[in-house]
Amino acid sequence: MSNRDRAESERIYPQYPRLGVGVLVIHHQKVLLVKRGQEPKKGIWTIPGGLVKLGEPVLKAAHRELWEECQIKVHINRLLDVFEFIDKDHEQRIRYHYTVLEYLAEWREGDIHPGSDVAKASWFSVHDLDHLETTVDTRRLIDKALNPI
Repeated sequence: MSNRDRAESERIYPQYPRLGVGVLVIHHQKVLLVKRGQEPKKGIWTIPGGLVKLGEPVLKAAHRELWEECQIKVHINRLLDVFEFIDKDHEQRIRYHYTVLEYLAEWREGDIHPGSDVAKASWFSVHDLDHLETTVDTRRLIDKALNPI
């Protein structure tokens, strides 16, 4: 079994929720989105992120995931939200369960080069988002960041 297959087998139908990080990066009034290259939500535009490794501090995981998925460096400003993704199959068994700490960050350096986990990565203005297939939660998070209460 390959490392990727092993990682996927640990994520699908898990014994316990998995902890993840997401990073909403803003640069020149645009947001960074990635087109997911694997399940869950394969082919959908979301914010970059991934799982926290055992023993890894969450902010380090956020920086690592951004580098692995997009090869950029950022300054993380603050925790923006906590998001839970629970996906059930047709028999109501839990297929995926992630609790994700969503951070707001500013781009610092690097040109976007999509990593192996993503199909594409790009900067988008808010007006571009209506033409993309995103999740409701991705849009909600972007709205929360750009229109704070």
